[in-house]
Amino acid sequence: MKIILLLLFILNIPLFSQWREIERPKSIQSLSNIKMGSDFIVGSTFDPYFSFDGGETWEKRTNGLPSERSAIEQIEIENDIIVIRTQYLSNLNKQLVYFSKDYGQNWINLTLNLDSNLKFRDIKISKGTIYLLEFSSSLFNILIKTSDFGNNWDTLPKWNSNLGKMDLLDVNNDSLVLAYKGGIKSHGGTVNAGYIISTNGGSTWEQRNNLMSTTGLKCLKINNNKIYLGGEEGFFYSDDFGNSWRSPGMMIVGANVNEIAIVNDTIYLATENGLYRAKDLFKGWEEIDFFKTKRVWEIQYGSEKLFVRSLNRDYTEDKSYVSNLNDFEIFFPLNFLNYVMLNSFFIDFPRILCSSQDLYLKDSLHSEFKTILESDTTFALGRISAYENNIVCTYVGTSPSINFKTFNFSRDNGNYWFKTNIETNQNNFSIFKLFIINNDSLIVTDVNYGAFLSIGFKNEIKKIESNDNEINDLLSRVYNIYKNKNEIYFYGKGVILKSDTNLRNWKKLLSNTNSNSRILDFSKSKNHLYYINISGNGINTVYDLFKSDDNGKTFFSIKNKFQFDHNFRLQNVFALEDYVFVSSNSGVFFSKNNGKTFEELNDGLSASSIFNSLSGEFLLYSDKILFCSSSGIFHRNLDELGITLSTEKTETRNYLYTFPPYPQPTNNIVKIDTYWDSALPFTEEHIEIYNLTGIIINTTNKLSIQKESAYNGKIIWDASNQQPGIYILKINHGTETRVRKIMVVE
Repeated sequence: MKIILLLLFILNIPLFSQWREIERPKSIQSLSNIKMGSDFIVGSTFDPYFSFDGGETWEKRTNGLPSERSAIEQIEIENDIIVIRTQYLSNLNKQLVYFSKDYGQNWINLTLNLDSNLKFRDIKISKGTIYLLEFSSSLFNILIKTSDFGNNWDTLPKWNSNLGKMDLLDVNNDSLVLAYKGGIKSHGGTVNAGYIISTNGGSTWEQRNNLMSTTGLKCLKINNNKIYLGGEEGFFYSDDFGNSWRSPGMMIVGANVNEIAIVNDTIYLATENGLYRAKDLFKGWEEIDFFKTKRVWEIQYGSEKLFVRSLNRDYTEDKSYVSNLNDFEIFFPLNFLNYVMLNSFFIDFPRILCSSQDLYLKDSLHSEFKTILESDTTFALGRISAYENNIVCTYVGTSPSINFKTFNFSRDNGNYWFKTNIETNQNNFSIFKLFIINNDSLIVTDVNYGAFLSIGFKNEIKKIESNDNEINDLLSRVYNIYKNKNEIYFYGKGVILKSDTNLRNWKKLLSNTNSNSRILDFSKSKNHLYYINISGNGINTVYDLFKSDDNGKTFFSIKNKFQFDHNFRLQNVFALEDYVFVSSNSGVFFSKNNGKTFEELNDGLSASSIFNSLSGEFLLYSDKILFCSSSGIFHRNLDELGITLSTEKTETRNYLYTFPPYPQPTNNIVKIDTYWDSALPFTEEHIEIYNLTGIIINTTNKLSIQKESAYNGKIIWDASNQQPGIYILKINHGTETRVRKIMVVE
């Protein structure tokens, strides 16, 4: 054993190397798919969460669930049997169904004995029997069931194939109903919704009165001998189990119904226009005031409470609510405290900034997050940029119809904030990217109009232009920015342009005439350039990774280095010397040889972070690589991957950052948290202290550096014997100089 460990050390192969997550901020979050068991509640964000105290506290339980899964799509419960439906991460056409009989402490694959290529539209449990509505590529689908948790399966008799594929299922004792959603046909036109029923456990099927002139069904519910259907064109019900149908009048006509709940003899409808209820389904409807301005997506009754998930009309404030006991007029946010979903990231070494509903700052990798800006609207905060003491951020749009011309900025590291409303003639102008290039210049981009410049963070913006008309035309197609040392790269709709930081000396690297071609991400290292391209729309969308080995003179595709099917989607690329990192819907990949071969790098990443890799990006943090996604910030040391950055190529070379001295004023010890370039020496000899007359004071045995790592620590000065007054502390480090004022009192 000792010999093996010695060989691993000699070969520089890291043991137990994996991504490590940074603790994220928490807030009250929405919970989906809420269902009630005998004495517990279960719901999901990405993972299943359980509460055994009425929703006051929650616990994530994922033991047995595979990491290569997407978010949970459906949860069903009967007594203490829980069944969940999700999908494979690498192939969204393949389904996963798991069950638990011990409150989610252990999950078991229900479909282990079934074809792994099966897809399922719906699941239900009735009297211990689990039903799966299978959706195949054949002309019709089938309904299967198991009474022994997947050891044996029975296929129910098929129905008339002319009725097409069924989408929705509900079971009540021996009564079964299958419904077809209806909608747009693949070859054009629409087809009405339809349904079939069985009153003998699925042995035979009837069509009955199937002439429903509606499309877009979303929900199906059986209660006693009644059937309830809801969808895009409203609410329908049958008192005689499908022989005839009615649609209520008044305000429910035409309502877009998302879900149905039945509480005793009262029907509740979750609609795009609010939450409604009625005992008399034809004329007794009333709207619940609390949700009048909201889109209600989910409702569920249990434990004598009503659980509701809703959003504002502009799709903001996605929250879950719970009512009082048997009082469905008053609602409170469900107390589900979870890590926030992150929108944007920025490294201003050693600081880390990220945004969600608010803007957060970490002074260093291992410090706590603190809120430096709270959103003043229902919209979350988004794009961030920082430079020295300046920070800017904008808002996240929740629909294409919402345009943001406003950004927030601070000139003192987030202590005080100001707001700028951009003045432009374009009515649909919306900020896509913000990037500070110096203390007085901010680049602002719009997807449709290109790149603009704001001087002094003012509302007047000027379109960025050159002396070349072709470059100006291409600039109108850019909307993203990448900075590499003293070069700025602009990219967007099939275009890559390069300039210096003074926005002069423009050069065209790429100009694709395909109007459907869009560049998602770009990176450069040495003479190697990489970009991810997306072309086409809908099911014909194609993702590709291109590379140049000659500084952008020629590009060629290297997508074939990833052996995945047509669902493989690339999102982010990051080049670092001879190494390349890529994020995708299958997680993170890594190349040690300039993109010639790639290997998976998902060890240590959570299932949700892999699922959300499409929202991820890579950032360099001194001797670490950070992978940031909406589900978390993960880091690992570069040397664990065999990466050693040469000093002259490290972007943080000559880096120097100091925080304000504390305590201030002082008559004793004063400290200054400082970060420096680990590739350069940093000692007391690089620090001088002056009085206001410009005379260097004697700091022998009074000045020290308490190093906490190779690149950060505290400068400590004992000022107890100094005369009261103002002193200037000056640090010289490489080519950088920083000064700090220190006030000494009696």
